[in-house]
Amino acid sequence: MSSPNDKKLCLDKISRLYSNKALYEAHAVEPKTRVELRMLKVSAFIRSTPEWADQLNDEEKCQEWTTQVKDTFNLADKEVEYVFEELKYYALLKENGAGGEELGAIDNLWTINAASNCELAEEFARNAAVLESDFVQAESNEDTLSSESKALVDLFLYPLVTDKSYILTKPIGSPEDSLNLELPRIKPGSLKHWFRAVNYFNARQSSNGTVFDKRELSQLVNGYQEGSPYEFYKCWLPTDFHVNDDGSVTILSYINNLHPVRYAALYQTISKVFAKFVPLLEQVTTDMVHPRSLRAIFTRESCIFPGMLSPYEILGMARKGIAIPEEYDEFIVSGEAIGYNGEGHEILESNGIEYNMTELLHAYEMSEIYTEPVPEPFCPSDRPIKPYSMCGLPLQASVKMASIDLTPENPTHSKGKWQAMGRAEECIFAVGLYFYDVENIAGAKLKFRDPVCRDSFRDPEDYRDFCAAHDIKADLGNCCIYTQKVGEVEIKNGSYICYPNFYQTKMTSFELVDPTRPGHLKYIAFYIVDPAQRLVSTEIVPPQQPHWTTTTNSLDATDDAFIIKKRLEYWHANSNMAAHGRFSYEINIAD
Repeated sequence: MSSPNDKKLCLDKISRLYSNKALYEAHAVEPKTRVELRMLKVSAFIRSTPEWADQLNDEEKCQEWTTQVKDTFNLADKEVEYVFEELKYYALLKENGAGGEELGAIDNLWTINAASNCELAEEFARNAAVLESDFVQAESNEDTLSSESKALVDLFLYPLVTDKSYILTKPIGSPEDSLNLELPRIKPGSLKHWFRAVNYFNARQSSNGTVFDKRELSQLVNGYQEGSPYEFYKCWLPTDFHVNDDGSVTILSYINNLHPVRYAALYQTISKVFAKFVPLLEQVTTDMVHPRSLRAIFTRESCIFPGMLSPYEILGMARKGIAIPEEYDEFIVSGEAIGYNGEGHEILESNGIEYNMTELLHAYEMSEIYTEPVPEPFCPSDRPIKPYSMCGLPLQASVKMASIDLTPENPTHSKGKWQAMGRAEECIFAVGLYFYDVENIAGAKLKFRDPVCRDSFRDPEDYRDFCAAHDIKADLGNCCIYTQKVGEVEIKNGSYICYPNFYQTKMTSFELVDPTRPGHLKYIAFYIVDPAQRLVSTEIVPPQQPHWTTTTNSLDATDDAFIIKKRLEYWHANSNMAAHGRFSYEINIAD
């Protein structure tokens, strides 16, 4: 277990690197070359073999893998050597994990075997069935999503609203206590009320000894600032969890839009599921604090070789009076003056002969020979083998439950859009997904891509070669936005997936295995708040659902609640707002 000092150093580094902005804004990487992407596929392929770590010591099996990956993935010897050395390191990380977690097919993504803990999966499905049954009965509500996709626990309904949400003067003791009608509260109308609302944090200390004072916290409370151009401020309302010293989890406050009494059994199961994500989150956090280096690095000097003289070399020869080789005669043109001729072509003169500069440049670019980079020998990062422990720490997460149902009449689910989760003010650090019930579904995958650091394009002339070497696509409507696909993860029944929120994700289309009977994909998502931060949560915001209590807490009119929900959904999906760094977004860059 990590010492308190280790935990504090970990949280401090997270705060310095990523806090006070959305993780997908704070994080942009040097892209991976095609070589590295190919090596990642090979590594994931080998790790998909049952008991792969034990078989690394089997020389015959390793030779079989080597032959197979060379033939299938066209890997060079140096690349194969690197992959196997890295696999030994991954096996060491897996051996020292706390809960059977292992690195997934993508860097920084951690998973737990889908076949583990069948009892918990059955318990979750059983308790979730009560919620699903209630949802079916209320499905005539005009706000339900569709017959195919249902939000069983809706993040966007009854969110935190700056000028409407009530704030308690002291924290709620437990989820059930949130229904207490006698809790003293205030209704914030300006920023000064937020200062009063978070005063109690002055006296609260996390187990690492950090005190969150009101000045610091006021900057973190949803990023609200006076003079904001938005009349009302709305955001997701996270729940407070506490990770106990033994790794179990206690839910300290109610889950927004999940009644704490009606679904008390489901609360207990959710706490067990969240506990399964703790070791995954520990690994993700440790990876983020100790980022790994690239495996095979592209440089123009080492990877690009010209197949002909460049126009600038020809220009230099012309200025020195050196004759241009005859093979360049095809670029000779007729023009009246040096510069641009009547057709708009740039002209280069050499000893009285004029050359089409535009065509020369194009031919030169097309003649370039790309040589793939060779990886250096594997060297592990300074990442500790045992991850930083989250035991004893408070965590916050917004919770969503959803079901996608297919029928013989509607046998296919169309693919989603690329998106990053949460707005900047919601401070989503990591995403945890548990697919608790996947039945009669084929082809469901979660695709991932990475935002690319703009500084990677240091020389505009490198654009074409750089994109080709890294398989990068740019947003055609915004030449400053680049992304790189880094892989995909198959969605299996019972699988746990946890990854940092800088990745953009998209669910693929999928369909029924047996088209004569229905199928479904059900999951719970935890959008985990940056562990170095504390946000206003359900611990100090009383339930806003009018049917939960008879006391007026805030969003009294159902119509008003749905208007707010739609507006918040719009803000989350609006790419123009995202471009200004303030909101999360759906990204419509070409696939």
